[in-house]
Amino acid sequence: MFDARRRRNFERSGQLALIPLSLYLLVWIPLNVRIGGPWWDSANIVDISLVVVAAVDFVWRKRSIREMATVAYLALVIIGMLFVWSRPGVS
Repeated sequence: MFDARRRRNFERSGQLALIPLSLYLLVWIPLNVRIGGPWWDSANIVDISLVVVAAVDFVWRKRSIREMATVAYLALVIIGMLFVWSRPGVS
């Protein structure tokens, strides 16, 4: 289905998508504080954790580490959706 060249191109483009995702999350940290939460609020902790995991996925070249970072990112997003961002007053 995919030849090696297309697969490399897909992986490179997928890594570039981490940049706007991380910037989006970084913008929400001061916005959460502006809305009224402290810097150490759970929403900010999850956002920072997502940025760190995305940076690991972006920087590392070893496929197994990138796969673990992807799984960790998905787990953090699910935790954020179920327990953190769905609370009243959290944006």
